[in-house]
Amino acid sequence: MYKLPKYFCPLYKTQLIRLGKSNDGGYCIPEKSLKEVKNLFSFGLDVDWSFEEDFRKKSKSKIICFDNSVNYKFWIKKILKDLIYFDFKKNYYEQIKNIFTFIKYKYFFMQSGVYHIKKHLISNDLIIIVKNTVLRLYR
Repeated sequence: MYKLPKYFCPLYKTQLIRLGKSNDGGYCIPEKSLKEVKNLFSFGLDVDWSFEEDFRKKSKSKIICFDNSVNYKFWIKKILKDLIYFDFKKNYYEQIKNIFTFIKYKYFFMQSGVYHIKKHLISNDLIIIVKNTVLRLYR
């Protein structure tokens, strides 16, 4: 059996809470952080921002998401693909819900304190871009 290295083991016990979907879109975080965090930085959205959505509902922190690939071209391709591959033999509700994901996206990112920055981040520039974005948002 594989044993984790000691540096992966938590130093303190904490109460964890799961936010987001039960798959790749969700994460477990310390419940205490919901009260203490003022800004949540997220890197990569695609079509699942359930973690950010749940975080916002529970904390009212500012949400700042970086993903240059989620743009109008992305949404047009996704909607067309959903329409072309619509399967009348499968669950209609889920397929129609997928087609209207764009509306849910627009609604979430229109809220005050929720931002989608469409920039491609390179590790060397990451700190500078994030710092400049935060300074610009707080002016």
